[in-house]
Amino acid sequence: MKLNIGCGDDIQQGYINVDIRPKGNIIANVINLPFKTNSVLEVRAIDVYEHLSFKVSKKVLKEWHRVLKKNGKLYIQTTSLEDLAKYILQSKNPKKIENAIARMFGGQTYTENSHFTSGHRMLFNKYLKELGFKNIKCRCGNFGNRTNMRVTAIKL
Repeated sequence: MKLNIGCGDDIQQGYINVDIRPKGNIIANVINLPFKTNSVLEVRAIDVYEHLSFKVSKKVLKEWHRVLKKNGKLYIQTTSLEDLAKYILQSKNPKKIENAIARMFGGQTYTENSHFTSGHRMLFNKYLKELGFKNIKCRCGNFGNRTNMRVTAIKL
């Protein structure tokens, strides 16, 4: 079983698509998933982590770790705090700064479309190691308006 967490309109074939809104196969909060411990081969969380409070960022990673089987893969795409900061500081154009603010705080077009945290390479490495992940890779830059990061890790 593979999960597409916080799927929104991005319905993926071969995955159970989970969202807090009635968008996917299952309506559920990504902090408390309705799946058994060690039952999932892959957790895919594209553009969802930033929608959670920074106060629960470790808790949600722990939950995703819980449902993953040994050697299960975690795949996260989220905003990168360091790349957002660079983008804002290097922007000389008001439109680019507005765009960066929208990336930082979300589109705010519906209740769940606000951002409350951002990813950082150092924190992902720390949190995922503490939880028992290996092969942690954090890549920043060349996608998502150059302000996103992608994180992959394997559960030990």
